[in-house]
Amino acid sequence: MKILFLAWNFPPAMGGMEYTAWHLFERLEKRGYSMTAVARHDPDSGGSSNVFRPSRPGFLFYQLYSLVMGWRFMKSDAYDLIVCPGITNGPVAWLLSRCFRKPYLLLAHGSDILHEGHIYHKAMSFLFRHADGIAANTAMTRSLLEREGVSLSKIQVIYPAVEVDRFPARAEMKGAKDRQNLTGRKVLLSVGRLIRRKGVLAFIENVLPVLSRRFPDVTYVVVGGDATQSLVHHERMFELISRRVKELHLEPCVRLMGEIDGKTLHELYYASDVFVLPVIAIPGDVEGFGLVFIEAGLAGMPVVSTRAGGIPEAVLDGKTGILLNSEDWAGMAEALGSLLDDPSTREDMGKAGRQRAHEGFAWSAIEQQYADFIDRIAARRRLGVRHVGV
Repeated sequence: MKILFLAWNFPPAMGGMEYTAWHLFERLEKRGYSMTAVARHDPDSGGSSNVFRPSRPGFLFYQLYSLVMGWRFMKSDAYDLIVCPGITNGPVAWLLSRCFRKPYLLLAHGSDILHEGHIYHKAMSFLFRHADGIAANTAMTRSLLEREGVSLSKIQVIYPAVEVDRFPARAEMKGAKDRQNLTGRKVLLSVGRLIRRKGVLAFIENVLPVLSRRFPDVTYVVVGGDATQSLVHHERMFELISRRVKELHLEPCVRLMGEIDGKTLHELYYASDVFVLPVIAIPGDVEGFGLVFIEAGLAGMPVVSTRAGGIPEAVLDGKTGILLNSEDWAGMAEALGSLLDDPSTREDMGKAGRQRAHEGFAWSAIEQQYADFIDRIAARRRLGVRHVGV
């Protein structure tokens, strides 16, 4: 089967969508699908025979480029399916689908549906309703799509996946604290782009002063930089967070790492005691799932977060971590304090998180779900089957 992969959400941009897009592309190719990608600009790209990129950056230029290249590919070769890892490629996919009578598959995230704006909402709803298949990243996303009038028969929930083999058991990574200069510290870790929704600034203002008084040996490690390549998030939080840390005299217990390499991040997962992501519920900006929760579990860490968005599907409250209501800072301070005081509970939750990640989020299982879904979509189109209610 030949697949045209239209992917604005693709490396070098970094994030959950980009991670999923890249690995899905690679894994489908290894399964024998003939893959061609039209991806965003990358000045450092070494060049690939089946990944095509525009010569200059910019979203509008990319959209024009993807239309021209997509048209050329569809016209000159017999592609069976168009796959888009994000709604941003939906307009071009719909147009190519209509002109060449080929099906298109969209990967859906909660933020795609809840993003505000009348014109955007009309276009988004139209593109999802006319897609031949939708891979929703959570059951919450499926419910949101149903509210938009999308037929449930074309939606399949396919959770994000992780490379479980990259994460050995916690006992095998002894010495990580020493290597990261965190010996003797109680370490909290947050990983993600620095946007307001992640709640890092509010956590530093409302929770960390309480914890640092109770645990003078606590260190809060924050991995991630500003979302400079996002079309939606224009906050520049890194400088703001740095300034606030100094104003609150919290420099001894905060490490702002910025963007780091994968090896250092891997070490920090094992050097830390509790993973915390204090996500805030913001209208129009939902936390879809959070691969970092699964990665934390693979590293044998308990998670503390909130019930915002799709997080309850990633973290099992009371089993793999503790979930609180958004902006319940007192509750979060108490939850973190209880875990820092209780190594046995931390270990039990970490083991449960690791087991759940292996059983439900390994790429080997998730890629099979994508392959089966893709084959069904292509087969239905060959038989001339269309969905009712589109």
